[in-house]
Amino acid sequence: MEFMNTLTVALDNLNGILYGYILVYLLLAAGIFFTFRSGFTQLKHFKESCGLLFQKTNNKEATSGFQAVMVSLASRVGVGTIAGVATALAAGGPGAVFWMWITAIFGGATSLVESTMAQVYKQKTGAHKFRGGPAYYMQKVFKSRGAGHFLNRPSWNVRLRFPGASGQSDHQFPSALRRE
Repeated sequence: MEFMNTLTVALDNLNGILYGYILVYLLLAAGIFFTFRSGFTQLKHFKESCGLLFQKTNNKEATSGFQAVMVSLASRVGVGTIAGVATALAAGGPGAVFWMWITAIFGGATSLVESTMAQVYKQKTGAHKFRGGPAYYMQKVFKSRGAGHFLNRPSWNVRLRFPGASGQSDHQFPSALRRE
């Protein structure tokens, strides 16, 4: 029992360090970097992206822009995000809304880069079938099968023990480990 208490305290301390200001500033810095590097594309093309969202298609088998956005939102927005907004509003008041919009703008650039990487590095495996995702493109970028495995290992362990806890696309991780 003593070991579990020690482990709990150690993990709580690590959690406080990583998920405190360090991770917040690191993610914000990445968003700012990607915003400038991409030329503020999330703002420049906002009107066009809204138009594509509701664009009609003649192909009944194609995924519409609206369907693609809904799938993306379903994999990104979870209970933690909703509870985080409510907590921020309760703790920070109206000023929190301003800072949420600012971080959302920079987060849009991070999301754009992540999605672009997934599209660039995906591979067609058959008729209308593709293989890819974050673990897969990390494997390709770092030119090591172990990179995708190593970088996704902690979250995958949680997902195996608590299925559905992350709300993320849990099927992507095994695709990086599968041999062709």
